[in-house]
Amino acid sequence: MARRNEQVHLRIERGLLRLNPIVLGTIAALLATIKSGVTTFWEIPVWGLDTWPEPIPFYPYLAYGYRIVGKLTGADSQHDYLIIAVVAWGLALVVSSWAVSSVMPRTAAQWALLIMLSGPLVWVLAGGVGRIDPLVVMGGVLIGAKGRQPFWAIAGAVIAALGNPEMSVVIALSVILVSLTQSFRAWRPGAVMAGVTAMVVWGALRWWAFLLNQDTRDGVFSENWKKSAVAFFSSFPLELYAGFGITIILVLWGIVMASRWDRWLIVVGALVIPLTLTMTTTDQSRVMALASSGAVSMMVVRYGGDARDWLAIRISQPLTATLAVVVFLPAVEIQFDHVMVPWAKFWPYLARLLAT
Repeated sequence: MARRNEQVHLRIERGLLRLNPIVLGTIAALLATIKSGVTTFWEIPVWGLDTWPEPIPFYPYLAYGYRIVGKLTGADSQHDYLIIAVVAWGLALVVSSWAVSSVMPRTAAQWALLIMLSGPLVWVLAGGVGRIDPLVVMGGVLIGAKGRQPFWAIAGAVIAALGNPEMSVVIALSVILVSLTQSFRAWRPGAVMAGVTAMVVWGALRWWAFLLNQDTRDGVFSENWKKSAVAFFSSFPLELYAGFGITIILVLWGIVMASRWDRWLIVVGALVIPLTLTMTTTDQSRVMALASSGAVSMMVVRYGGDARDWLAIRISQPLTATLAVVVFLPAVEIQFDHVMVPWAKFWPYLARLLAT
């Protein structure tokens, strides 16, 4: 029996190894979506064509990504913008898979995408379809995974800023601090360019809104930070899992492998900045996943292969074992003081499916 089980595991491992990394990343994202469930954002933003190009004084404020697409396509309803958001979601997953697989060996990329796209980055996208989060995820992963090439770092900053200009600045700052270490010095020129790009885009949009006397996220931030901090500490340290998922292992790996001073740069860039922003915003784990997307992608690219090799020495089927883990680990999302019950959305779907 044991020999038969081993043969089954070997066949599964070989089958997984034959998959293109992008395909395996898609499978991981599908599993994450099934576990977390799909929820449409409570009120999908609709930008009236008559408001173009002035900024709007409500969520998502200075975000212009979907607005530009809406202007070009004539979108003027929640249905139209839902389609735009779903397309952006799919594009974010494909671009993220491509960005990671294009800079890593095949087997390392397979393992890295399995843990990266089975966690919070996909949970937050599935938990609010209609939000501008896919643009932030796409931009953050481009900065982190492809950031050794300045062109892609700048492109990532622009894409993230089209989704959330303030978040693009945070992602860039996080990446810049990590790039100051010896292990990530190759990212430094791109990180600086991404930071400058993000600051210019955010500064220009913020100044324009100020001239037009329009509200921005600044006002919301100042109103909510106290109760957000209470919610944060009420859920800590579960926040770490909800915001990083299994990739927290690679962040810790980077911290352990770094020298003394470099270690602190990684701690501040990859952990303290996302945690601080999360502590002061009501969205909690969603904010942490987005804010850490750049730094986490750097860790995935830099240490994903080493972690996979370490696992392969100890387990004969590392992909199969990792797949088993990501299948059974629960999806957890924290919104203000509410912790999503693991599998809460999955079982009703299954019950309806069985009833038909």
